[in-house]
Amino acid sequence: MVVRPCLTGVAIASLLACGSVGRQAASGVEVQPPEAQVLPLDSLLLTATVNGAPGSGVSWEILEAGGGSIDSSGRYVAPRALGTYHVVATSVADRSVSASARISVTGLSISPANATVLAGESMTLAVSPTVPVDWAVEEADGCGAVSPAGVYTPPPASATCHVAATTRRDSSMTARATIDVVTRLNITCVGDSITAGVGASSGHDYSTVLGQLLGEGFVAGNYGHGGATMLQSGDTPYWTQPEFSSSTAFAASGPGDVVIQLGTNDTKPQNWTAAGKASFLADCEALVDHYLTLPSSPRVWINQPPPAFSDGWGIDGTVLREEVLPLLRQCAADKGVGTIDVYSALLPHPEYFPDGIHPNDAGAALIAATARDAVLGLRP
Repeated sequence: MVVRPCLTGVAIASLLACGSVGRQAASGVEVQPPEAQVLPLDSLLLTATVNGAPGSGVSWEILEAGGGSIDSSGRYVAPRALGTYHVVATSVADRSVSASARISVTGLSISPANATVLAGESMTLAVSPTVPVDWAVEEADGCGAVSPAGVYTPPPASATCHVAATTRRDSSMTARATIDVVTRLNITCVGDSITAGVGASSGHDYSTVLGQLLGEGFVAGNYGHGGATMLQSGDTPYWTQPEFSSSTAFAASGPGDVVIQLGTNDTKPQNWTAAGKASFLADCEALVDHYLTLPSSPRVWINQPPPAFSDGWGIDGTVLREEVLPLLRQCAADKGVGTIDVYSALLPHPEYFPDGIHPNDAGAALIAATARDAVLGLRP
């Protein structure tokens, strides 16, 4: 084993920056895996390939003092101290050729660490790093059960429960998840005339169908307003409509999801001005923040609106596709919320849009099904 006694932070940064320990095969050496996550005192087998010199060996070293140990076979043993360490493989044939692996030594964690689940709806928990664990519900009664695979089955009534995972190698390494079990989840549908149901028959707007598809325990509320814009400077800003206040109250009344589908009316020429383009992202992020910070802590989604197959009402389908949709995706990424790609789901179906803008019953049903798949697929 070769362990460098000590390198200063400047020396380590210089080595990594200059590329002499780059993790790519371009350096002549390739280390696998190039990145890994392990628990304290866990071991990991690293392998190194010297390109252009078949059968040539490597020597191993750890850049950071106290960063664990590694033997001549490439077996790394993590230290007790949490941190990020770099293991370097250097070609024996040419000491100028090397590559490194980045090892993160972390504590055990459960994903999700905090979740809301509907009574009667099971959920799967996972640990990181992936190691053998024993699962247990901490409460003796009234909090359901968890399987050896981490599948949690909640109780039939509302409760706040805790599930623990303990590593089999070391019973002192434990992680904990807090799960709020509820009997109702609100689905708040924020939007414009498409959300309101224009173009669909009574009772067939996408929010009503979404509630039906989600099933018992989910309550969907339709808070669409015709002509509404994401832009606060728009001709009909959602922010000033009565549905803004009523959607806020509904979302705040209990846990659940908020689905925002705005942007179509923003493409109108009176709205999509230079000032409108410049403020759209900030207004989107502000609206997301408005719902995220409610006391019910809802999960927020941004729908990518359906295509505009005509220029009715001044709506510009090209602006929607090429300018608004990228900004909506950026908004979601910046705020860490999910997106629902309604646009792609509806693009092959112009026949679902009799007036080119508003979906009929079939189109609304497809929006609902697309949203349902996202909500259920990523819950919690």
